[in-house]
Amino acid sequence: MVEPSFYIRKLEQTDNVQHFNLGSEAFLPLKTFLQKQAKTFQQSNVAQTYVALIDGVIAGFITLTCSEIDLQENYDLSNCSHANNYEYLPAVKIARLAVDSRF
Repeated sequence: MVEPSFYIRKLEQTDNVQHFNLGSEAFLPLKTFLQKQAKTFQQSNVAQTYVALIDGVIAGFITLTCSEIDLQENYDLSNCSHANNYEYLPAVKIARLAVDSRF
């Protein structure tokens, strides 16, 4: 039995995302983002989208954006004295995450 080829890479401008299927109308905003906005966001460095490919077919995607954590709000930093040196910490936010319903 031949194992399927699986890998993850950045979304490319030439990727065909039109056949990505989420199965439910409830997930239509995720499909619309991938088809109409992800490449533009990536090109302008607003967000980076990575695709999971199985045998060359996009099986899923994740979109990441830069963010920050405001340490002055709702965090007990009494056990972390070094955190008190910072007002904010950098973070990465998962902005979108989806898997094609065929997978």
